[in-house]
Amino acid sequence: MRHVWEDMAPPNHSFYGVASGNSGALYGIYSSPESGVDRTLYARSGIPKPGVYWDSITTGLAAGVKFSTEPSAIGISESSLWTIDARDYDPAGGEGCLWVFTDTLAGTGPKLIEPESGAALGCDPVSGRNQDVALRWQQLSLADAYEVEIARDEDFSLRITEAEPPTNPYYEPAVVTSPAYRILPGILPEANSTYFWRVRVRQAATGQVIRSPWSQESSFVIKAGLPVASPHPGAQALRPVHGASDTSISSVAFSWTPFKDSTEYKLVLAKDSALTDIIAQESVPTTAYKYNGRLDYETCYFWQVAATQPVPGESSPVFSFITAAEPSPALTPPPPYHELLRWLQVSTLVNVLGFVTIAAVIIIIFRKRRT
Repeated sequence: MRHVWEDMAPPNHSFYGVASGNSGALYGIYSSPESGVDRTLYARSGIPKPGVYWDSITTGLAAGVKFSTEPSAIGISESSLWTIDARDYDPAGGEGCLWVFTDTLAGTGPKLIEPESGAALGCDPVSGRNQDVALRWQQLSLADAYEVEIARDEDFSLRITEAEPPTNPYYEPAVVTSPAYRILPGILPEANSTYFWRVRVRQAATGQVIRSPWSQESSFVIKAGLPVASPHPGAQALRPVHGASDTSISSVAFSWTPFKDSTEYKLVLAKDSALTDIIAQESVPTTAYKYNGRLDYETCYFWQVAATQPVPGESSPVFSFITAAEPSPALTPPPPYHELLRWLQVSTLVNVLGFVTIAAVIIIIFRKRRT
């Protein structure tokens, strides 16, 4: 226990009065050069370092308000803080009024909903890292911005900042009435590990920047990945698989297993296993590549991938695939029966007409000769 005075380092140093709420929050009221209230939830936490966390409560105050510095002009009742504007009473001009601030965020933090504490969540069998993790909690007192912390330990001294919202400490959920945050796949450092998370309010819907207490911390476990025995060093072919046949000759998609921490890969596609007759050679930032050219039918092709950034990695084995055979030309289908019957009818009619015409011509010639 310390027996010395210590500076609590509030944002404003001209306090003329303090008040303590039932929840333990401490309010310091100042009136120079402007009036307002500084508030802290943990009056003794962080002394001497990193210091007490304060919020300046001024949202909604009329311009030029001047709090009375009389000790009796300050009052607190449960979660409401009362103070008086010392100017002459003018309700139309908003002067000389009795002001009240109801602090609904001082008592408790948000209630965490999902995942349940200790829940075991899935691991991606290919990367060995976390799948998508959805964090959900209840909205607290019309809050619209939160601070989310994720850590390896329950004291939150080993935080994983890359898994936290990029806008921390002012993360605004897409739906403020059902706040949630999504940890992207592969962000957490390893599987078969326990992670802890907690949330607190940082801004109310009125625009007032103000903290709530932290929620109760919760935890989840990323399950262990499947044991994998790699047949060879380097990346493993996912698509097309090594030795694949009947592969499309156009828009061929390539994908492979990642190297840890690699940010760039080089893929080589060639017509020979020595990779000298190169068709395509590309550097890509992901473990996937799409060849937009056109390959030959029923031909064997070879490809290889290697990590290049941030440090060069070992090349994969040379994989191969065979493209599909060229499809046979389409045969002209026989005419339908009704069309064939019509053709026969027309042909017969033409033949009959031709026979009648020839007979008529012969008769005419014969009669002329007799006459």
